[in-house]
Amino acid sequence: MVIPPRSAASSCLNRRNGMTTVPVSPPTIREVIRQIATLGRSLGRKCDGEPRVKTLRRGLQRVRDFVEGVEHMRAGHAI
Repeated sequence: MVIPPRSAASSCLNRRNGMTTVPVSPPTIREVIRQIATLGRSLGRKCDGEPRVKTLRRGLQRVRDFVEGVEHMRAGHAI
Protein backbone atom coordinates (compact mmCIF):
# COMPACT_ATOMS: atom_id res chain seq x y z
CA MET A 1 0.00 0.00 0.00
CA VAL A 2 1.28 3.48 -0.87
CA ILE A 3 1.47 6.05 1.90
CA PRO A 4 -0.34 9.24 0.75
CA PRO A 5 2.51 11.71 1.49
CA ARG A 6 4.91 9.58 -0.52
CA SER A 7 2.39 9.34 -3.33
CA ALA A 8 2.02 13.10 -3.27
CA ALA A 9 5.79 13.51 -3.17
CA SER A 10 6.32 11.19 -6.13
CA SER A 11 3.67 13.07 -8.09
CA CYS A 12 5.29 16.41 -7.32
CA LEU A 13 8.75 15.14 -8.18
CA ASN A 14 7.64 13.60 -11.44
CA ARG A 15 8.15 16.49 -13.83
CA ARG A 16 8.22 14.22 -16.86
CA ASN A 17 4.42 14.38 -17.06
CA GLY A 18 4.40 18.10 -16.34
CA MET A 19 2.69 17.59 -12.99
CA THR A 20 3.66 20.00 -10.25
CA THR A 21 0.53 19.63 -8.09
CA VAL A 22 -1.04 16.70 -6.29
CA PRO A 23 -3.70 14.98 -8.43
CA VAL A 24 -7.35 15.05 -7.30
CA SER A 25 -7.87 11.29 -7.57
CA PRO A 26 -5.28 8.84 -6.29
CA PRO A 27 -3.11 7.24 -8.98
CA THR A 28 -3.25 3.53 -9.70
CA ILE A 29 -0.52 1.24 -8.36
CA ARG A 30 0.96 0.93 -11.86
CA GLU A 31 1.10 4.70 -12.27
CA VAL A 32 2.84 5.08 -8.88
CA ILE A 33 5.38 2.39 -9.80
CA ARG A 34 6.07 4.10 -13.13
CA GLN A 35 6.46 7.51 -11.44
CA ILE A 36 8.87 6.07 -8.87
CA ALA A 37 10.79 4.30 -11.64
CA THR A 38 11.06 7.59 -13.54
CA LEU A 39 12.69 9.10 -10.46
CA GLY A 40 15.08 6.14 -10.47
CA ARG A 41 16.23 7.02 -14.01
CA SER A 42 13.84 4.78 -15.96
CA LEU A 43 13.10 6.19 -19.40
CA GLY A 44 9.68 4.56 -19.58
CA ARG A 45 10.05 3.37 -23.16
CA LYS A 46 7.76 0.61 -24.39
CA CYS A 47 10.66 -1.64 -25.38
CA ASP A 48 12.26 -1.41 -21.90
CA GLY A 49 9.54 -3.43 -20.18
CA GLU A 50 8.57 -3.04 -16.55
CA PRO A 51 10.96 -1.29 -14.14
CA ARG A 52 13.37 -3.48 -12.19
CA VAL A 53 14.16 -3.55 -8.48
CA LYS A 54 17.31 -1.39 -8.69
CA THR A 55 15.45 1.36 -10.54
CA LEU A 56 12.60 1.30 -8.03
CA ARG A 57 15.05 1.38 -5.11
CA ARG A 58 16.74 4.50 -6.52
CA GLY A 59 13.36 6.14 -7.12
CA LEU A 60 12.14 5.35 -3.60
CA GLN A 61 15.35 6.81 -2.19
CA ARG A 62 14.66 10.08 -4.00
CA VAL A 63 11.05 10.10 -2.74
CA ARG A 64 12.25 9.42 0.81
CA ASP A 65 14.82 12.22 0.60
CA PHE A 66 12.15 14.61 -0.66
CA VAL A 67 9.70 13.67 2.12
CA GLU A 68 12.42 14.05 4.78
CA GLY A 69 13.33 17.45 3.36
CA VAL A 70 9.72 18.63 3.47
CA GLU A 71 9.34 17.37 7.05
CA HIS A 72 12.58 19.12 8.01
CA MET A 73 11.41 22.39 6.49
CA ARG A 74 8.04 22.15 8.27
CA ALA A 75 9.77 21.48 11.59
CA GLY A 76 12.10 24.44 11.06
CA HIS A 77 9.28 26.86 10.33
CA ALA A 78 7.18 25.65 13.27
CA ILE A 79 9.61 27.10 15.83
